[in-house]
Amino acid sequence: MKFTPVHLLSVLLQRLSGYIRAKTYQLFRYRVILLGVLIFALPIWMLDQGQDLLVNSNSSDEGVLLFVGVVLIAAFLNWYLAKLFFEKKYTGPVCPMTEPLLSDPVLQYAEKKVSRFLGVSTIIVPAVAILNALRVIRIHSRTDFLPPGIWLLGLLLLFFFGIKKDLAGKGYSWMENKWGNKKSKTIAFSAIISLSLLIPGIIRLFILRGESNTPDSLVWLFWQLILLSAAFFIFVSVRSAIFPDGHWLGRKIGWPILLSACLLALLFMLLNIFPLSILSLDCNYLSLPVLLSGIVFYIILFTLLIRLSLWKKINFPLLLLVTGLIISITANNDYHAVKQTNSTYTPTPLALDQYFKSWLLQRKDEIDREPDSFPVFLVNTYGGGIRAAAYTNMVFSWLDSSLIATRKDHKGFEHFVFSVSGASGGTIGAALQCAYRAKYLDSSSAPYSLDSFQRFYQHDFLTPVLSNMLGGDVWASVTSFHLWKDRSEIQEDLWEGFGRKQLHLPLDQEFNALWDTGHNNPARFEVPLLFSNTLNVDDGLKGICAPVTLENADFPATIFIRSRIDALNAERIKQKDSLQSLSLMTGAFLSARFPFISPSGKMGAGYHFMDGGGKDNSGASTSEAIFVALARLTCRERTIPEDSVFSRLMKKVRFHFVSITNSPYYNPDTRQLVSNRFEPVSPIVGIVNSGIYGNAQAADNTLQFRYSPDSTQFQGVHSDYCSIWITGAAIKDSKGALYSPILPLGWQISDPSLQRLRQSFDDNMLRSYNAIGIPKILKITGCR
Repeated sequence: MKFTPVHLLSVLLQRLSGYIRAKTYQLFRYRVILLGVLIFALPIWMLDQGQDLLVNSNSSDEGVLLFVGVVLIAAFLNWYLAKLFFEKKYTGPVCPMTEPLLSDPVLQYAEKKVSRFLGVSTIIVPAVAILNALRVIRIHSRTDFLPPGIWLLGLLLLFFFGIKKDLAGKGYSWMENKWGNKKSKTIAFSAIISLSLLIPGIIRLFILRGESNTPDSLVWLFWQLILLSAAFFIFVSVRSAIFPDGHWLGRKIGWPILLSACLLALLFMLLNIFPLSILSLDCNYLSLPVLLSGIVFYIILFTLLIRLSLWKKINFPLLLLVTGLIISITANNDYHAVKQTNSTYTPTPLALDQYFKSWLLQRKDEIDREPDSFPVFLVNTYGGGIRAAAYTNMVFSWLDSSLIATRKDHKGFEHFVFSVSGASGGTIGAALQCAYRAKYLDSSSAPYSLDSFQRFYQHDFLTPVLSNMLGGDVWASVTSFHLWKDRSEIQEDLWEGFGRKQLHLPLDQEFNALWDTGHNNPARFEVPLLFSNTLNVDDGLKGICAPVTLENADFPATIFIRSRIDALNAERIKQKDSLQSLSLMTGAFLSARFPFISPSGKMGAGYHFMDGGGKDNSGASTSEAIFVALARLTCRERTIPEDSVFSRLMKKVRFHFVSITNSPYYNPDTRQLVSNRFEPVSPIVGIVNSGIYGNAQAADNTLQFRYSPDSTQFQGVHSDYCSIWITGAAIKDSKGALYSPILPLGWQISDPSLQRLRQSFDDNMLRSYNAIGIPKILKITGCR
């Protein structure tokens, strides 16, 4: 028979197709383990928050020990559970504690290699993610000669080759033939202990010499995991030759592995039950271990479900998924309802124009003394997670401190700030600043030291939220009832708890309390009005939570949270229930519910509020609406025949928009260009970018170019524009080399990242601003 090229190609493709089909089915059998490894690795590889979490895990020896220990337990678990799927059909029991064996030794030998590779990969993937984090942080190491992707591929291929050829097992057999069983065991144990414990201990004790908590030492954590993967490879390869079947490290090894994994799962569940226990812990290295512990919990759970499915011939995972999906769609579930508290008596809030009149009259003598103009600042602060919150606090505190220390009247910056409009993380920082301002006012510049907020943001605001996102919220979302708090309420409780513990601030007070205009409030008209911008998912309209009443004419197409609460309270009155209100942090977090870390908050049918950054990530459009409302008020007052005091004072007032961008650079025309966009995702990318970036830049540019230097819409109403952005780019490591810490968008931030934010207020960094930056604000307020 003559073989033609077409025939040879056909045979080749058939064999290739058969090989791919066989390997695909093999991977499908291990699908739970593969998904577990990917879910854990992706945040570290792709998200700046995950990369910053690595810095926190490396910040202490306890964090390193915990992270490495959890990774090792996960590797052993994946290695052992893979053995339960060696058989293509079910063999009992459901979860054998004794290592299962195949009747076919050839097949047993082949499947063992797969389980070993899955265990090694569990260590290798997060290890190489560290190199990727170093590249993002711009910390140089001797591994830079290859990109992280090549390191990952190379290491996986290296261990794949070693496992396939059984180099460790054959090496042990060679030693046993040459030196005997006893000496071979000693060498094997020595190699395992040296690679996993001795060498890493020597490196941390003698080479790093107390500098193991610095980000540049992350490369040593990479090498520690590589050594650990080598020790793991040796152990699983020679274990059956060293330990008898009845030994707890022989065929009974399932007991210690599953017990250790179940302990991790138990700790994960306990953190779900007692999430606020984190308030008593002074550490921020738990997030990655908790994330992996949650994944371990689900690997165990779904492995058992799949084993039960094979036993009973019922697809329990699919049944569970479909049932949960149906219940979550059809059942009326108020699990993510916005937290409301019993309302105490508070005076009826003023309307925006009335409040501004009173605010201005409070400063009458100061304005009369001004020879030129009196500045009134309207601040908007961008979203950006915890980095936006921290930077917003740093900006306000630094300006407050500078003005109190240098002005003759010792008035802080916030004395001249009428309003602050925030989105997402910027709103959280603004809410904290308002409470902080009410406590300290202009007593002295000392309380406004950046140290206070730097210490505050070193706490762990993420781990309980992350654990409940993976745990309690998953199960409560598929029921029509709940017995515990959702992750958004836990998040608010965390901020209130740390605010009380670290800053001594009552962040759980009613949203209106800071702006009580009664004479018994020492902070009356001294705390900037907080405008918390949110987005209603149901109709796409903006929502605003503010301590004053607003008019539709001034804020068109806007849902007023105050009106929504009044409507809900009207229903409660009919039911003779107690009236409800929002706390300061709950109102602020209406603007910072960014799925999927925080769910959208429900306030009745048709009202689901999520992150304000989805509508306008700058808060600038609300600042413009405030200005327009006040400008229209000024124009109306001029029509009064007699010369009112308000009109006289307004002749000296100049409004200044201040935009806090929370970005490491500022360029209104910045565009992210993609050379080859995957077309099916273009609509999604366009929608997201238009809401988060496009609307924000459009609103901010409107302020800059329409109202700078003077408004042309309202005659006699003067305006100007300033902008503040992060100028800190790099800090020094323990050896004096410069690197650039990540500025994460999540809800935990490392100390180096905080140092980078703080560096923005160094003298040389302040000089890097252009004509619209911080120096302009200092000049306006008479400090320079």
